[in-house]
Amino acid sequence: MNGQLGDGTNVDRTTPVIVSGLDNVLAIATGTEHTVALKTDGTVWAWGVNTFGQLGDGTTTTRIEPAKISSLNNVSAIAAGNNHVVALKADGTVWAWGHNAAGQLGDGTTNNRSTPVKVVGF
Repeated sequence: MNGQLGDGTNVDRTTPVIVSGLDNVLAIATGTEHTVALKTDGTVWAWGVNTFGQLGDGTTTTRIEPAKISSLNNVSAIAAGNNHVVALKADGTVWAWGHNAAGQLGDGTTNNRSTPVKVVGF
């Protein structure tokens, strides 16, 4: 309905569809209305609703197809909350972006972030 299927449409589906232009996926995580994928090359791709910057692309533009989070590489794991995402990089650092009203990004603020920020203390 809001592009979170990543098939290039806003159409609800009752059967599986292929996500446009995405292959070699290692992991998937979903939030309320957004989806993120970790590819085997360590890159992260996101699509869907982006009200709080949860797609990590520096905008709040909703996307109906996957877009690479260009500022993030060498990721080994991902997780998504309602409107935010957290990534673990291969070097052991943790990065987060999206909604941050309750400090869920761990950057010492309550500011929403539309690009990944390093979580402090790790």
